[in-house]
Amino acid sequence: MSIDGHDRHTLPQATMTALPHLDTERLHLRPFSIEDADEVTRMLADGEVSRFLSRVPHPYEEGMAMEWIRTHASDAKEGGETALAITSAETGRLMGSIGLSPEPTTRTAELGYWLGKQWWGQGYASEAARAVMGWGFDEAGHARISSRHAVENAASGHVLVNAGLKPVARLERSMVFRGELHDVKLLGVTAEQWPGQCRLVDRGLPPRIEGERILLRGLRHADTESMYQVHATDEVFRNTLREKDFTRDSMRARIEAWHESAARNTGWVWGIQDRQTGELVGNVGMSRMPGPTRNTAGTGFMIGEPWWNRGYATEALRLVVRHGFQELSLHRIEGDHRPHNEASGRVMTKAGLIRDGLVRSRFSRDGDPVDVISYAIIRSDWENQSS
Repeated sequence: MSIDGHDRHTLPQATMTALPHLDTERLHLRPFSIEDADEVTRMLADGEVSRFLSRVPHPYEEGMAMEWIRTHASDAKEGGETALAITSAETGRLMGSIGLSPEPTTRTAELGYWLGKQWWGQGYASEAARAVMGWGFDEAGHARISSRHAVENAASGHVLVNAGLKPVARLERSMVFRGELHDVKLLGVTAEQWPGQCRLVDRGLPPRIEGERILLRGLRHADTESMYQVHATDEVFRNTLREKDFTRDSMRARIEAWHESAARNTGWVWGIQDRQTGELVGNVGMSRMPGPTRNTAGTGFMIGEPWWNRGYATEALRLVVRHGFQELSLHRIEGDHRPHNEASGRVMTKAGLIRDGLVRSRFSRDGDPVDVISYAIIRSDWENQSS
């Protein structure tokens, strides 16, 4: 039996023209793309998935998904129906769809979703629903969010309750599924009833940035082990100011600190993920300078040894530099490396930064002064390089 409790195929978004990207511990919710059509078709062709979706034809034929996805852009511009793809944060694989259908005159919205059968029973639907509802209350300004499910579809009721909705009423013979009238249960929750701890997960995540080969995304606690393997090598210790007794707890604490900086809008650290393999190969960051130099930011990067000399760092740094000038309105971005680490200097040069020179005793580690070679790029440099 399907755990999808919504009655629509065209799952709509709230009354905002920009489709959000939402992150949870295990999921990334994003707008659909044409490339998703084949997987949408495969999942909705399963009669159990579409059993309680009143607007999804059965059988679900080739071409229907592409036609549906092509309507999203115009619908979003008009503040109408939209949909968000539910994807795995780790692999990027498409898992289903979720959205909010707004009623602007009453500031209410209806939640709907569907999930591919292989993803049932693992808490993904409730996790996605909490993120979308948090966005609906916090960002879209809805006063109430509701949802419905067929009485026979008890699993969907559990999903909605776990997501924070409360039972409201039973509506007899009020919806049609595959030509038959069914009783449904109505659930809902108001903004005042919505618990604060269920609001958007990981607010301290930076925006996702997509490159040709890599994806820059916020790091979560679930990434602790992968990032520990990147950082906990002797060569990384030699090239950075990382503490010598670095542990998994140290890595987790760093990720939490990065979340706090992003939430304060003072610094951002992205994991560098290979788009083809889904592997985290390193991280790249940017931090605003305090006081009168606030339009200046420092940047740095780290690539795990197995992925050196493959161009990951250069692509990541170029993306971050572009983000800094285009989205953060920075005037200057600077970076540095220890004198023996010439490879990092080559990366900065390829990314457009210009060598300023040696800065003596710039940092200290274990009581000893550390010299660095400094690089920088200013807005006019970047504009000239980009023209």
